[in-house]
Formats: sequence, structure tokens, C-alpha cells
Amino acid sequence: MFISLFSVLFNSNQCQCSSVMSVFKFLSLNVRGVRNREKGRSIFAYLKNQKANVYFLQETFSNSSDEKIWAAEWGGQIFCSHGSDHSKGVCILIKPNSTLHAEIVELDTNGKFIILRLKTQGETSLNVVNVYAVNKVPCLCREQSEFLDSFSKKLYRWLILLI
Repeated sequence: MFISLFSVLFNSNQCQCSSVMSVFKFLSLNVRGVRNREKGRSIFAYLKNQKANVYFLQETFSNSSDEKIWAAEWGGQIFCSHGSDHSKGVCILIKPNSTLHAEIVELDTNGKFIILRLKTQGETSLNVVNVYAVNKVPCLCREQSEFLDSFSKKLYRWLILLI
């Protein structure tokens, strides 16, 4: 099981939020490993045919050398938090030629989350979050609980940054 959480939080008023939300689209996909070159090309080709602006990938099973290859293949902004070659890993892709750009980036060193503050061409800020939190083994229950507690505090600090 995985949790994909992405939220859009704005500095501006509610009216502007709804108009911006109608412009940007988000897509989340558990890729269950994308290190295989053929599978990677296939996934990136699939994503390029979608109409989203921001893509959230979970279970990338990646490392920094994969990220360099993917960045060249994708052609847009790419942000990765690497797990191991066989587990975890999340990635956020910004559509090539997008008007969005990353202003602040926070990457987890264990491949569990990425938090980005994006800015639009019109200077509207939005935070996007991609989280992978597995709960396969019952004995990981305490570890999972500690991660979610720690992560919720981190999100709260990001909310404070918006005010």
C-alpha cells in the first residue's frame, strides 16, 4: 500500500485558488520500479501524452545516476528522493516547457517524500507534496507511526512558511 499525498496551498485568497486549480492538473502514479531502461522510456512516453502539469511518481527504486538519465529523457524539471534499488523512492516531474518553477525544494534522504514550493508565471505560490509511506510488515507499525508523526510536523512548518 502507498499513500500519495499532494496538496495545493496558496498564499492568495480563495477566489484565486479556484481559478488557478482549473489551470493546473496533477497525476500520481505508483511505477513499482522504473530503473529498467525500457520500462523508464515507456513510462516517460506515457506521461508525456497525459495532460497534467505536475506528475507524482512513487516506488521509483532509483539512485542519482538514474535521475541524470531521467532528466535528459524527460526534458522538464525533475526532483527525486531516492530509496534503494529495490524499494522506496519518489519523484516529482514538472511538464516540459511549463510556466511553473521550483522556488524551494525539500528532499527526504530516505526516499519517502518531496516537498516543493512552486511559483507560477503570475507569481502565485503553491506547495506540492509527494509521499510514499509503505505499511507492508506489521512490525513496521511503530516506525510508520513515527514517520507519519514527524512528517505531519514538517508539513505544519511548511504551512507556517505560507503565512
